[in-house]
Amino acid sequence: MGNYTFDYSIRQTLSSRNVALKSATVSYNGKVRNPSVVVKDNVGRRLVRGTDYDVYIPGGRRNIGSYTYKIVFKGDYKGTVKKVFKIIPAKTKITKVVKTRSGVKIAWSKSKNASGYIIYRSADNGSYKKIKSISSSKISTYTDRSATLNWTTYSYKVYVYKKVNGKRYVSPVSAPKSIYVY
Repeated sequence: MGNYTFDYSIRQTLSSRNVALKSATVSYNGKVRNPSVVVKDNVGRRLVRGTDYDVYIPGGRRNIGSYTYKIVFKGDYKGTVKKVFKIIPAKTKITKVVKTRSGVKIAWSKSKNASGYIIYRSADNGSYKKIKSISSSKISTYTDRSATLNWTTYSYKVYVYKKVNGKRYVSPVSAPKSIYVY
């Protein structure tokens, strides 16, 4: 009988499902954003950064856009995972909704990092529908000339958007503001 040698490796291959960013999307605040990375093995044990994996963090992370984190496993684990982290515009606030002769005028706070705004309207608690897209950051009012039905409650929401490298990043929606037209 001869001698036998067995080479046995217990290195687990980990994938994207083993990695999560605490916050994959955050709102712009002018500061560098750095979401923490949570990594677990295939049975749910939390792994240790520096021992079980390394994280390569892209530069910047201050401006609106997408940033790709690279997680490289080592030691008892193998594989490489990329996770995308997004910084989106901060939401705006509707400051005024008033009835005018020509319809309903909406005003909101300007955003410093906007390419434009998207306005949605609901009538009598129905679903919201897009009524206007404004492609200027300098405009912060809009008159809804089709909001003319008497005895109707109109509600408005505004989104901020920013175009970066041909991609559109949209803020969380503003709190709705309503007016009863009579």
